[in-house]
Amino acid sequence: MKKIFLTVIISLIATSASAKETKAVMRDFLHHMTELKKYLNPEEKFLKSENDADIRKSLKGLAENAKEAVHDPQLKGAGYSVSKSVLKEHFEEAERVYRLGNKRYARWMLNSAFGICISCHTQMPTKSRTWVEDLEVNQKFTSDFDQAEFYFATRAFEKASRLFDKLITG
Repeated sequence: MKKIFLTVIISLIATSASAKETKAVMRDFLHHMTELKKYLNPEEKFLKSENDADIRKSLKGLAENAKEAVHDPQLKGAGYSVSKSVLKEHFEEAERVYRLGNKRYARWMLNSAFGICISCHTQMPTKSRTWVEDLEVNQKFTSDFDQAEFYFATRAFEKASRLFDKLITG
């Protein structure tokens, strides 16, 4: 799911002088999120100690990438600066709390990062907002609940509501 999302990010970067820098940062985000994806669902995978080294490495990579994004001139615009700062703090905190042993909270933070990503991508040209449909087509959800949460996080509220209603009445 996040792999496709970040691929779309990379492909939609403007062709300004800083586009190569942004692409490199986003490519690294893609790499680390792809590595983490296999541990996010079910939650037990994220909590298992044998996965600890891989998860720590990817979380550290995300935190480092977020720091690099702060220096990217393309992301210094007024519309992106707040989201960029929040993303940086978010990934640094996720890495820190995981390292300190609060794995459930770190996992929750990773799953909630979409809201921060969306805050920038809804400001981009119309094509950049279609990544949600691409994710939906290619994402394999472990349950209807996971899919409903994804819809909610990506602001597809009507789809989320239908699935939540189905779960409640089922």
